[in-house]
Amino acid sequence: MCVYEGCELCPRRCRVDRRVKRGFCGEGVKMRLAACVYHRGEEPPLVAGTGAGTFFFTGCTLGCPFCQNHQISSGGVGWEVSEDEFASLCLEFQGGGASCINLVTATHFIPSVVEGLSRARDQGLRLPVVWNSSGYEREESLELLFPHVSVFLPDLKTLDRGIALDVFGRPDYPEVAERAVRAMIRRKPLVWDGDRLLQGVIVRHLVLPGALEATERVLAWWKEHAEGRAILSLMVQYDPAGKATDTGASFPLPLTRRLTVREYEEVLRLLEEYEVDEGFLQEYPEGPSLVPDFTRESPFDPDLAVPLEGWLKIRSRFP
Repeated sequence: MCVYEGCELCPRRCRVDRRVKRGFCGEGVKMRLAACVYHRGEEPPLVAGTGAGTFFFTGCTLGCPFCQNHQISSGGVGWEVSEDEFASLCLEFQGGGASCINLVTATHFIPSVVEGLSRARDQGLRLPVVWNSSGYEREESLELLFPHVSVFLPDLKTLDRGIALDVFGRPDYPEVAERAVRAMIRRKPLVWDGDRLLQGVIVRHLVLPGALEATERVLAWWKEHAEGRAILSLMVQYDPAGKATDTGASFPLPLTRRLTVREYEEVLRLLEEYEVDEGFLQEYPEGPSLVPDFTRESPFDPDLAVPLEGWLKIRSRFP
């Protein structure tokens, strides 16, 4: 049976036959990529040499209204690649000095990704693989990944069911993401090579404007369940994108603006109150928006990311 028939890869469990119909993710059975870049913008333990060898996959199983990658998560920008082409790109990243293989939002393509990684390993891939996701994952699907992924980089967007319902449309997000993150931490204890992370979990939390109580709840959870066993990455560079740029839309949070200075100062106070002194914290956002444009060959600022040559050749085949 085709692995995409009656698809249940994500917690939505659409059960559609993706050979003939698309589920919530918007994707069929062919992997689609929107960019392959040497990325220097990930957390420091994941970035060395030319940067993380990063694949941006088309489609998404969650659908945040403020997604900076909305062109590919819901806008359909992307190009088909085979498992063999994916393996070849992984090996090109390795040859180009990438620090790791970084897979961004690939939950809906897990079987194809696993097959591609297996083929790349058979051909000499040695780099650690990073699974960069929304945290909205089924444990059964994670079991397919554990033999192939060294580092998990999940979001823990919120533990507030009200926010999960009103913003993401998924009131089950808190319990699903918590279970997934705890499973990742159990299976992938931290392993270091100097300052480089070879195995483990980095939990990201994006602070949303007007939602500091929800952030405090995440910090309390972190202290009880994850501190010392994983790494916390607190992100404060929320930038309105996608549907959140529609000033006429109705959101339960002020998603059309960035964090205020006062909110950032409150985040610093919470970190002190909860005695969180290890991990990563972004600086207060200033300057122009850094939202990428995936319609370009190079979606990011050149100081942040450089396209992979092999990917540009594949992309050039498509009109």
